[in-house]
Amino acid sequence: MKQIFFEKENFREYDIWKDSMIITKDVYLYTKGFPKQDAIINQMQRAAISIPSNIAEGSSRKSSVEFARYIEIALGSAYELETQIELSFLLHYINNDIYKKLISNVYDVVAKQNLTYVYIVERAIRNAINTAMNNCDHK
Repeated sequence: MKQIFFEKENFREYDIWKDSMIITKDVYLYTKGFPKQDAIINQMQRAAISIPSNIAEGSSRKSSVEFARYIEIALGSAYELETQIELSFLLHYINNDIYKKLISNVYDVVAKQNLTYVYIVERAIRNAINTAMNNCDHK
C-alpha cells in the first residue's frame, strides 16, 4: 500500500500530494479545450490547485489539529472539483473517457484525504491522552 500518512518532513514525498499534483496538471490540460470565456475554467483550476497547496501548507503546521484542518480544506476543494467535473461532463466539455479518468483520480485522492484526516485526528487524541496521563503520573 502506498504511504499516505504525514510523518516525513518534505510534503513532496507524500503520495497524496503527488496524486493531487497529477490531478491539477490534468485539469489544466483538459480545460484548454473548454470555451474560452467559461468561468468554470478558472473555478476548476483554482479548486485543483487548492488540493496540493493545502496539503503542503498543512504539513508545515506544528499542531496535528491545524494540520487536520488543512486536510479538511483540501477535501472541500476536492469535492468542489468533483462537482465541476460533473458539470463539465453535463455540458459536453469533456468526453466520457476524460470524465472517468478525472473522477476516478479525484475519488482516489478523496479516499486518501479521509484516511489521512482520521489518522491525524486519532494521533492528536492519543497524544492528548498520553500527555494527560503523564501529567497525572507526575502529581
